[in-house]
Amino acid sequence: MQNHIFRLESIWLLLPPLALCALDLALTLYGQSEQYWSGEYGAMSEVSPSFAAYLAISPFAFLLAGLLWMAIFSALIVILPEMLAMTLAIAVMLGHLNGAFTWLTYRFESYQASNTLFLLTAVLIVIAFRKGRSDTGRAALDWSQIPLPAWSRWVLVVTLLLLPIWWFLIPH
Repeated sequence: MQNHIFRLESIWLLLPPLALCALDLALTLYGQSEQYWSGEYGAMSEVSPSFAAYLAISPFAFLLAGLLWMAIFSALIVILPEMLAMTLAIAVMLGHLNGAFTWLTYRFESYQASNTLFLLTAVLIVIAFRKGRSDTGRAALDWSQIPLPAWSRWVLVVTLLLLPIWWFLIPH
C-alpha cells in the first residue's frame, strides 16, 4: 500500500468553509452602497472591524484579506489533527453563515433565502464530516512524511492562528 502525504478525501473538510466564506465575501461586496462604489470607501458597511478597515481602503484590499483568510483557515484545516480540523471547519462555516445571514436578512430582506442558507449549511456540515473523515483521526497532511521535526507543525499552527485571533477575537 502506498503512503500519501495528503488524504484526498480531506478536501471535503475544506470545500464547505471555502464556499461559505466566498458567499459571505460576495454578499459583503454586493451589499455595499452606491456611495461606496462611487469611490467613497469610508462609506463601507461591515460588522467585522478588521474587514471593515480593508473595505475602507478598497474592495481590492478587502478581497486580498479575504483570500488570505481562506488560505490561513485552509492550511490550518489541513495540518491540524482531525478533531481540531473539524472543529475549525465548523467554526468557520458558522461564522460565515452568520455573515451571509446578516446580509440576506437585513440588507436584502430575504428571510426565505436566510432559512435556505441554514438548511444548506447543515447539509454541507454533514457532507463534510461524512466524506472528509478518516478512520484514524489523523490530520489531512501526513506530517511524518515532511522532513521537518514534529514540533514545527505546532509552531506553524500557532503562527497561522495569530492573525485570525487578532482579526476576530481581540476587540479593536
